[in-house]
Amino acid sequence: MLSNPDRRIVAQDRNLPGLALLLDEHHALSLFRTAWPQHRLQRLATTYLRYKPGVRCLAGYLGHTRDGPMLWHAKAYTADEYTNVRDAAARASSDGSASAPALLDDQCIAAWHFPTDRKLVGLSDLASAEPRARWLREQLPDKTALWRARLETLRYKPERRYVGKLTTGVRDEALAKVYDQRDFENAWRAAKTIQTWTVREPLIVARPLGRSKRRRFIVSQWLAGEPLSELLLGADCSADRLCEIGAALAEFHRQVPDHLERVAREHEAMAVLAAANAAAWLCPDLAPRLRRLAPRIAAELLAAPAEQRPIHGDFSADQILVAAHGIGIIDYDRTRVGDPAADFGTFIAQLERNEVCGTLPVGRAGEVAEALNDGYCRQARCAQPSKTDLYVAAGLLRLAPHGFRNRLVDWPVHIEHLLQRAERFFRVYSRNEQIAIPIGAGERFGA
Repeated sequence: MLSNPDRRIVAQDRNLPGLALLLDEHHALSLFRTAWPQHRLQRLATTYLRYKPGVRCLAGYLGHTRDGPMLWHAKAYTADEYTNVRDAAARASSDGSASAPALLDDQCIAAWHFPTDRKLVGLSDLASAEPRARWLREQLPDKTALWRARLETLRYKPERRYVGKLTTGVRDEALAKVYDQRDFENAWRAAKTIQTWTVREPLIVARPLGRSKRRRFIVSQWLAGEPLSELLLGADCSADRLCEIGAALAEFHRQVPDHLERVAREHEAMAVLAAANAAAWLCPDLAPRLRRLAPRIAAELLAAPAEQRPIHGDFSADQILVAAHGIGIIDYDRTRVGDPAADFGTFIAQLERNEVCGTLPVGRAGEVAEALNDGYCRQARCAQPSKTDLYVAAGLLRLAPHGFRNRLVDWPVHIEHLLQRAERFFRVYSRNEQIAIPIGAGERFGA
């Protein structure tokens, strides 16, 4: 059932007749049951949502069936775009293609069952045992144990990225990823660059094992360890261990950035503005504050000098593995040349969001960030990157729409709380940099 805030979004977006159905798991369940009755679908949970107001909405779902879990995704279109989708589906059906979607004409919705994915061209081959085995034999001749590996889904963002684990029942394991066209080239460029790095303790990195350019998938080493995101939920994550993670990040930043793509300041600024506009659409009452803060953050990013360091680009507790023999930093899909403060900012912004969501105690984000900084500064023999607070504010704004995307019940409150914290970090940055930029209405809210 739709919440009142969801109903408001549906009411104001007249261009997407299928939006309400995708946001309502009960109605989406009916769609998939009708289209695929043979799977005896029992219940459905939303796992992914990407929404561009007035343009399209893509939702991924985990379905529970009598035969086990299965994945689906569906997309709501405008009437004009849906006509093109329907025509393409008709051509695919006439050619006998198994990739033709299920269509719901009155809602302008197309739906697909895993592993069919229009943008991830290699997913069907990777997910099918025989094509996967043939490729592994050809490309990894010395990894015989992997040739008949099973594939375990770890994460799936329809039309964007698939992450799976190749398992053999013995020690040989590997990580397999499938990409859309936009992300594949940078992911492979980063993987090749990291392969040449000479890293010191405590940093551990995963080396690539092989790729298929045509299928756009990459197979890499599997790194064992406990995710930091899970350790932070317990009492076992000491300050010393967090310092070690900071030292590993310092080692990542000190590597040679040859052949990595450069982060454009313009792209950083535009990402903040786009996220603020999305949050303003979702929460119109917050629009004045969002549209005061975002341009100021964007202006500071644009004015910052270019940096020449390799950065992870998506550094968070989910991308850190704590092992007995070191700290693994994984997932290099966004690794580029940029400002080290961006990694600090992304990491701290994620911790701040976890506090808002209640998965971290209040005040814990600051403690973790301080220990990370201590380890970083000792390893790098330098101070924390100067624009960290600016990047935390930017990261919080970029995370603001995720409360809606993650289908939190109280997503409007979540967005406001992240905005409050972004305002607070930008005030701290402004004071430290002696920038006379008032936040205006945001000053009334204590974060």
